[in-house]
Amino acid sequence: MKLFGLTFQLLSLTCATASFADDQMRHDSISTRFDRFFADAPQEKIYIQTDRDRYEAGDTVWLRAHLADAVTLQPSTAPDYPATRSNFLYVELYDNAADTLVERIMIKRDSLGVFANAFFLPHELASGRYTMVAYTRWMMNFDQSLFARSEIHVAGAADAVLADATADNRLILALMPEGGQLIDGQRQTLAYKVTDAAGFGIDVDVRLMRATDRAVVQEGRSSHLGMGSLQLLADAADSLIVEANDSLGRTCYATVPRALAKGATLAVTQRKKNLYISPIVAGLDPSQLTLVAHGNGNLIVQDLRDGQPICIDTERLRPGVLNIALVEKNTLAVVAERLAFIYPRDTDGGIGITPKETSQHFVTLELSCNGGDIRPGTYAIAVTDADQSLRDSTSADIVSSLLLSQEIKGRIEDVGHYFRTSDERTRHDMNLLMMTQGWRRYALDDILHGQCPEIRHTMEATQSIEGKIGSTFQKHDAYNLHLLDPRSGSRTTLKVKGGNHFVIPDIDYPEGATLQMQVETEKGNGTFLQLDIAPQEFPQFTIGQNPQKYRPVALENDSSANGKIRYSSDFGTHHLPDFQVKAQKIKPMNRCGYLPDRFIAEDDPFLDQAKSLQVLVGKFGLSIGTIRVNRDDGITEFMQCINRVARMGGGQKPVCVVLNDQRIEEDEWDQVLSLDLTQIKQMEYFLPSSDSELESFAMLHLTKGKSDATGVLFIYTHQTYKHKATNRPLNFATVQQLGYRPPVEFYTPCESDNYNAADLDMRKTVYWNPRVRIGSDGKAQVRFYMPDAAKKLDIVLEGVSDEGRVISVSQRAE
Repeated sequence: MKLFGLTFQLLSLTCATASFADDQMRHDSISTRFDRFFADAPQEKIYIQTDRDRYEAGDTVWLRAHLADAVTLQPSTAPDYPATRSNFLYVELYDNAADTLVERIMIKRDSLGVFANAFFLPHELASGRYTMVAYTRWMMNFDQSLFARSEIHVAGAADAVLADATADNRLILALMPEGGQLIDGQRQTLAYKVTDAAGFGIDVDVRLMRATDRAVVQEGRSSHLGMGSLQLLADAADSLIVEANDSLGRTCYATVPRALAKGATLAVTQRKKNLYISPIVAGLDPSQLTLVAHGNGNLIVQDLRDGQPICIDTERLRPGVLNIALVEKNTLAVVAERLAFIYPRDTDGGIGITPKETSQHFVTLELSCNGGDIRPGTYAIAVTDADQSLRDSTSADIVSSLLLSQEIKGRIEDVGHYFRTSDERTRHDMNLLMMTQGWRRYALDDILHGQCPEIRHTMEATQSIEGKIGSTFQKHDAYNLHLLDPRSGSRTTLKVKGGNHFVIPDIDYPEGATLQMQVETEKGNGTFLQLDIAPQEFPQFTIGQNPQKYRPVALENDSSANGKIRYSSDFGTHHLPDFQVKAQKIKPMNRCGYLPDRFIAEDDPFLDQAKSLQVLVGKFGLSIGTIRVNRDDGITEFMQCINRVARMGGGQKPVCVVLNDQRIEEDEWDQVLSLDLTQIKQMEYFLPSSDSELESFAMLHLTKGKSDATGVLFIYTHQTYKHKATNRPLNFATVQQLGYRPPVEFYTPCESDNYNAADLDMRKTVYWNPRVRIGSDGKAQVRFYMPDAAKKLDIVLEGVSDEGRVISVSQRAE
């Protein structure tokens, strides 16, 4: 059957093909349920590709968000990508240490289907780890764990020494029987995983013992990052425990689940190009069970015949995680589950990159498909100084992300390890991972029983404004809705009929835009009408203090503020360039003269670079959102204001804003949100504090007391602000939503530029192009200027071909 333009494969198996008409009808029914589920609730995947993984304050983070269908992996760049699918996505940058939102941008799909843009890191950004989160409006219908995440490291003089993520010294041992349960009298595999309290795998020696007398039944050692397996003959009369010991002398225990006299499970083995599935059934009729395996566009439905093993040719499967289950025929209840990973075929080939120096300063890269079929597609390529990268063979890439990380639960350590080679050891470790981490993306029970998630958000194919019209006394059959765009001066009138709810589609709304709206009756009267604009809804994240793999450590015997920084990790020590602390000075403008926690000082270039107030307040971990206001006359109104994203899922709370030492009231927010950015002179932000002096200072401007305090934001302008109360008519509204960030292009010198030999080119990102198109001939070419400082280059090309093949190529050139 067809699904979103690509083939959704239903495989018939030659080793045990059903011959009865009722079996075929049952298979068709299961196939139809999958087809209906994915048509009603399709899902999307995103992979965030950046030019590099390590930055300094003031750098530009160039990024592309690769969007693809979660089942077929059809990318947004495919020629037949449906126009009704997501054409906008959101990328947010979070400070891990402060657990606050730094900035949120909206990216519009361009004419090639590419989502690409950039973050501009402030010069005062603290060093540490930052997480980018990417999602579409449609993805907000599903679990947030499915959102794309990517971590970057910002180096700097501040916060050079970080403490360990946790002081908890415990080991945690988890036991997982293959297929979900142990069956009495059957020889089975018992998988295990040992982690520390932070969730990192710890290699251990294990002993399987009887609980009664501690007699050792079997000994072993974990194979990779605390994962391993034991073979045992399950006995319902036995009571067994597993003991694990690490090299530091720590010990932990876990009880082996009791074997069942009646039940079903399965064992899976991969040998070369075949996948063998062996059902293990006791006390049940095997003929009443059906094998269902699905994932990444594969669907296999096969009845069991006397419990005989089933052999599947993996050459016929699309790569990725395959969810294998035994299902009861009549009730469609899932009785056993197991994951397997299908590696890409060796014959799939990839894209070769051949560097050639064409002149004294310029290098040409020739890209060509090799080792298999031509893979037309639009890819992103990054060329960086190899000495400025933390990326290595264990780092995540688009293949490990789309095919593995976004398909199973939990964090996967050193995910690149499972793709570095294709030898038996690596495949064995992947098999352990499949047994110890559960299924994430789809619940088979929901698919078989037609339980689709609640759909609250539609595909954002176009930008729109949504709202409702209220009338104090009389309801009207129709209204005139006037829309004014101050940028162009254009005025549009729309007719609203059949109710008071409206949606205005096909709005072109770039970042920083402001629209004015007014509602009137058909006779032109708006006296007793109220116009409410629905607020934009955004997910709330808690990034938290995730366990750290990299810890920036100050060099010893360096007591000065100026010096060096190095990154120590499991992969060695990475030295950053020499630095000098050039902290920006600020002369406080608040009337008490206190130094703010965060600020944008006068003459800061960031004031000129920012294209919207959203970008400016984002530097303080704030955002522009909507709050509900209950007026004295009993009318409820939604108003936009500057919010602080509270921690631990506390939602958004308004910040007290003081404009030129005048506190802004609830009905005066329009005057702040419509400020001319060129008139802003300085911004000072004070975080909520328990310090008594600062608290009393904040209380000068807060009226609700300390418990609701979310900070004070002072804004000072070049010209004197005339503070006056406003009484905006209820039938008017100012719309200042988050719009898409206009495209920005990476600059690379060309041969016609004039070069000054005295000026050294120290660029860390040598070349970035998120729109490299490889056509039907399988070839492409890029050309860039070679900087003076770079001696070795890291070249990374990633993307998804038009037909859904995931491509990642990484190589070093000297």
